[in-house]
Amino acid sequence: MPHSNEQKEWVTAKEVAGLPDMPTTARRARDILDRATLEQPGLRRKRQGTKATEYHVSVLPERTRHHFGNSDSELSCSDARVAVHQPTLGTDEDKALWMMIYNRMTKEQRDEVMNAFIRGGLNALMPKNSAVDIPNNKEISEQCDSDEQVESAPKLSTQSKAG
Repeated sequence: MPHSNEQKEWVTAKEVAGLPDMPTTARRARDILDRATLEQPGLRRKRQGTKATEYHVSVLPERTRHHFGNSDSELSCSDARVAVHQPTLGTDEDKALWMMIYNRMTKEQRDEVMNAFIRGGLNALMPKNSAVDIPNNKEISEQCDSDEQVESAPKLSTQSKAG
């Protein structure tokens, strides 16, 4: 597998298509990268002078990052620099909590979480918390917590009555 001598911080879908853990077409790679950066637009930008979109290498699966000469330890400072410019990331306490969770994961767990997020976005990681209709979910939850017993509907015959 050829490795680039120069580390890259930003890549296009065309550059990652066909690499380890990525789809073979640029279109499918772009779909995955767009989903991975949906909630972090600072990790996606337009390449100057072209129509191409570039993505920060931190959103790539680990094996794909290694193709560009980047490792987890080399990305940590870069990731922090990108994250600082993200106003939607929350408070310093939120960031510290997420870093604590991340640091307590094994390498395999980190890879699994990143790959799940890249493939399916936030819904893949937290399907119950990503529900679209939150008010109705709350109402349903409250009904389920009720002490009242629900009476079952009477059984009806599906056979037509012959006369």
